Amino acid sequence: EMEMSGAKPEHKIEVEIYLHERSGRTTVLVSPDLPVGPEDEAGDFGASGTSGASLKGLILEMSGIPLSRQALWCNGVRVDRVGGTLRSQGIRQGRTVIVRERRDPATKTRDGVTLACTAKREERDEWQKQQERKRMLQVQRNGGHSRFGGG
Repeated sequence: EMEMSGAKPEHKIEVEIYLHERSGRTTVLVSPDLPVGPEDEAGDFGASGTSGASLKGLILEMSGIPLSRQALWCNGVRVDRVGGTLRSQGIRQGRTVIVRERRDPATKTRDGVTLACTAKREERDEWQKQQERKRMLQVQRNGGHSRFGGG
């Protein structure tokens, strides 16, 4: 009777995912050994193709909430800070995981990224203007002749 415990590593549990800001509930069937979060949260859009290999990855696929903005709670305890698996975090059969969307100033929003690009572009334009100005001064210094005009 006891051999069941070791024999079925693919035994799945039902966990309810509650998206706090959207009041949406979904039940997922997952392995208790599924990691809570990916190794690397920088891979927000599953660049490695393994976004589904963690609870946060599943939530990303379901809801579109970026990994870095997900805060996961179970039994009033934040469960996504230290890594680990569902089992090690006490997320068992029938438990509810509450997902809150963090407004995290540390994460670059799309706007932030756009601004950074714009700043870079403006910087480049400014540099080009300065080069242009230098060139003009150069021409004036040479008495109105460019270097190539044979005097």
